[in-house]
Amino acid sequence: MNKKRSAVFMTLMLVAPLLTGFTESDFIKKTEDFNIDFTDLGEVGDSYKKYKAVITNNTLFPIYPNAFEYQNKKYDFVRANDPIQQPVSIVLGKSSCEFFLIVPKEADVSNYTYQADSFVEVESNGSVKGPYNISYSHENYEDCELVNVGSRSYDLNHEYVYTYLFDVSYDNEHYYSMCCQGRYDSLYLFVTKNTVISELTVNEVTPYRVYKEPEIKRSSSNGSKAFLIALIFIIFMPILILVAFGIIIGVIIYVASKKKKKKQNNSNF
Repeated sequence: MNKKRSAVFMTLMLVAPLLTGFTESDFIKKTEDFNIDFTDLGEVGDSYKKYKAVITNNTLFPIYPNAFEYQNKKYDFVRANDPIQQPVSIVLGKSSCEFFLIVPKEADVSNYTYQADSFVEVESNGSVKGPYNISYSHENYEDCELVNVGSRSYDLNHEYVYTYLFDVSYDNEHYYSMCCQGRYDSLYLFVTKNTVISELTVNEVTPYRVYKEPEIKRSSSNGSKAFLIALIFIIFMPILILVAFGIIIGVIIYVASKKKKKKQNNSNF
């Protein structure tokens, strides 16, 4: 694996839950409350077929439709001309969005398991405010490029892990995607190679809670600090005792020598 492939792999590991489906929690729920209308668009090469898929979200929350699975492989719903390569595309609450799906010819799309991840809790006590400055990261890969999204974050609760709903504009269309926080607490997007960065606009970034940090983690952290303090105490206390003992012995010897010297001086008279 060359350095570039390794770098993008490590970065994608940060968003792996977004790419493979979230884990249900207090803040993410599985839902089947959406519809998909498939339209056969014909064959693609010798082995695949292309479908138009109009997904209607009947919930009040943004959803991520799970990938179509066939013979242990996953095939994502993709929006035409979407400038965002990764992470996942989102359908907003009470709205419809048109995707396309390319699957093996023998796959039966009517067997799609209707399930999606629904993001149910916006962070009400904090926000990620603009202006949102998009800049090149100089990390280029075979089919995408990583760009940084600069912003100002306010009062996000560090007891929670977040994902961020991006509303972006490109070529007079709105696109929505979920992205987790990147390295060094930065926000970033993977964009397609043919995306003109100067024409991409981030309109809004909304933080959603994914899960709460387990209490045991914070307790474990405090326990580690207590253990470290105790260890330092155990290591240095004997040294301090020896130093103190040495000082006391030194003072005793000094006082005794002074008394002896004074006695000798008195005996000369």
